[in-house]
Amino acid sequence: MYVSRAPSLLALFTLCISTGPTSSHAATLTSKLTFADLPTTITLCRDSIAIQTFGFDEQWAVLVDVDANALTGEPSSGAEYALVVQTIPQNYPCSPTVVATADALLTGVFMWDGGMFQPGPETLNLAVDLAANTMTLSLDTSGTLTGLSGTSHLRASAAATYKPTSASPTAASNNTASTTLGHPITDPSGNVQQCTSPCSAASPYYPYIDIVAFDPGNITGYGANTLTFEFHVASLPANIGLCRYPSAFASDGSGVDTIWLSAIDIDHDGSFDVAVLANTTPQDASCTSHTAPTATSVSAGLYTVEPGGGLVYVSDLPVSVDVASGTIAVQAPRNDPLLAGLSSSSVLIEQTQGFYAANHTIAVDGSPAFALGSSFNDPTQDVTMCTGNCSTGQPWYPQIDLVGGTVYGPDGIFYSGFE
Repeated sequence: MYVSRAPSLLALFTLCISTGPTSSHAATLTSKLTFADLPTTITLCRDSIAIQTFGFDEQWAVLVDVDANALTGEPSSGAEYALVVQTIPQNYPCSPTVVATADALLTGVFMWDGGMFQPGPETLNLAVDLAANTMTLSLDTSGTLTGLSGTSHLRASAAATYKPTSASPTAASNNTASTTLGHPITDPSGNVQQCTSPCSAASPYYPYIDIVAFDPGNITGYGANTLTFEFHVASLPANIGLCRYPSAFASDGSGVDTIWLSAIDIDHDGSFDVAVLANTTPQDASCTSHTAPTATSVSAGLYTVEPGGGLVYVSDLPVSVDVASGTIAVQAPRNDPLLAGLSSSSVLIEQTQGFYAANHTIAVDGSPAFALGSSFNDPTQDVTMCTGNCSTGQPWYPQIDLVGGTVYGPDGIFYSGFE
């Protein structure tokens, strides 16, 4: 369960330049920060006394709480990762120097480890749009951000170091609320904290640590190796019901309300080998019925299938939810070793599951077998094993009423049946 905490001063990092390679075939996270203003130039060593303590003038970050648990990771934010932009470090004693904004910034990716943030080898790409007052941060997630999913929490922070009158050097800061992938948020202007004389709203640096909007972005693609698994259902609500029947989870202490599953018989031998599964947020034995935004309540993963049909978790996968079209789309890396034998002769099925009643009764809707690159249609209101608490009149019935689906590669690959 996510336990919220009031945001505190941005964690300050010792930045080093990262030179690690990026891959054009991996998932990418792109996040954007919008400020009250971004100048064409930045003054370095703006406050030499503050430089003596901190070594830099300004710092911006996207803090990523991968497991959505504020009790793990960095104590003030729960973040396991920090994507950091910083002005070029200065050495005391120094004098103010004006440089072009584009030449004043360095980037880095940090991971919480052993009670502190440690710099990693990943490259964080930065695009600054002075006209739009934005910084856009992007990175290849194949080597970092392990476990990032639609339920992860992200927030933006900004800080400017200075020495207050008759006080020790500190940092004025602005922290946004937490949000999740695909859900941009706004932040009030003029709400920079820990800003006392000589820091004020009139300070030249104040507007560019004054965050007014934060778009956490989303995970996009595995480049030329992207496979997309689409589930089309009768409809999806904007807010989905969770812990619909509390007694259904009280007996074993865990479970999910709804599952969308694609199973793959890779070698066409009559048994399934791999599964791609999307599910609503797991509930515990003490849960109570509630609703949450559908787009942030669905996560996905790659699984192996045991001989008895059990699933063994392998890794998280990016998932997107389109409420308007009733579509859930999961992306998987085509070059994952588990999918190495996937071909046009492999057999796929899709299935939805809805849990209800005290004994974990499962309502199911399944597709016919289909091939990679093809699609299927399924009749409406044909959910099976649906009795008692399950009926077509239940508000959650349409989200398990599978009406179609497809699995395809980029640019229509596999559609011709050729490899």
